Amino acid sequence: MTPRLPTGNWQLSRDYCQWLGDKTGLPFDLPTEAQWEYAARNRGQDVHYGTNDGHFKVGVNAPSYLQQKITRV
Repeated sequence: MTPRLPTGNWQLSRDYCQWLGDKTGLPFDLPTEAQWEYAARNRGQDVHYGTNDGHFKVGVNAPSYLQQKITRV
């Protein structure tokens, strides 16, 4: 059974960031929508991830040269 984690709302999260910033003296904030999208899209980099067996396989988790060539037509 998966444990239930507490969920909050945006304001509670902002308040926590403010509290953490006050305690540490460092700036903390929630990401903007643009920052979130940028991070979610690998910061604009072409990053490959392992397959279900943990190994990088061209054509499985990244398109091969032939697959790229076919889709660009």
